[in-house]
Amino acid sequence: MPSILVPSSYKILDKKYGGWIEVSKIANGNAECWTGDIFCQVSCTKTVTEVNKFLLLDAVTLLGAGNHTEQIEVCYKWPTPSLMKQKNHEQSPTCFIRDHEILALKDFSKKKMNPKNNREYVILPQTRCHQLNFLNQIPYKLQGKSIVIYNDDLPYVDNVCEKGMDPDGQLHLHRYMDMALSLKGNLRQRKQNKAEHIEIASSHLPLSSWRRLRRAISLSGLTNSYSFKVNEIRGREKKKKRRVRLRFLDASCEGVKEKLPHTEIIQAVKYNGKERMSWIELEWKEEESKAIIIEGIQLWPSKVTHIDSASNKVDV
Repeated sequence: MPSILVPSSYKILDKKYGGWIEVSKIANGNAECWTGDIFCQVSCTKTVTEVNKFLLLDAVTLLGAGNHTEQIEVCYKWPTPSLMKQKNHEQSPTCFIRDHEILALKDFSKKKMNPKNNREYVILPQTRCHQLNFLNQIPYKLQGKSIVIYNDDLPYVDNVCEKGMDPDGQLHLHRYMDMALSLKGNLRQRKQNKAEHIEIASSHLPLSSWRRLRRAISLSGLTNSYSFKVNEIRGREKKKKRRVRLRFLDASCEGVKEKLPHTEIIQAVKYNGKERMSWIELEWKEEESKAIIIEGIQLWPSKVTHIDSASNKVDV
């Protein structure tokens, strides 16, 4: 029975919840997780252990190697489940579209601190604020060609859903995606070796923001023809950045394919130190499904050839 070690804040696509749910919140430790083909029974067990073999799926997604998973194959594109025909109270969102707009603003804006009053604020170009429908409902000020909003003036949002298996939930995730791309996305024109696409590149965004955007896009109802793999790059000043490229299919995109592979093999990297922390161990029966989807990435065990080693510290 394969297993994988997952940080407690990571999410899987759960049938009962109707969307993405934290593995630490799985009721009774069992879930029906979407695998890209079927809903498979998965058991979730909290464990505190010293992990020294890590799987770096991309620049923002780290797992611990478990049973039969020291080497895995990963795929960044996978079929989504069909929308539920009948809506029920468990799967219907309990939040509002505005909650998703505010969450995207908090996730994809650069934050600064005002030393005079010790208040944190975000500063946004006015050209990036055309989708902020709630702007006239909160205090803000103009500063040149930018808008300044203090964080404590933003409405508080809690328990924002990620339910994308019914039309209402899908609409919420679509709105989050639209806001994130409006705030941080840049349109790159077609070049000789690359089609027109949207790029997000940043050195300050939290890792969780990248993963939340990937989860939202995967259930938004749109088809992204590029792999949502977040890569680490170096900018002009040799400053490390993370970058992802997106391209949504429409009539003008027909016949154009991405040259990058959607599937690759990841080997566990051995860390010689001791990283003792709480993990959630996910186990599933290989007879039911060889694959599992975690944080919007499909993975399945692969035959181990060798294990690389490294001594650098790995952060979750």
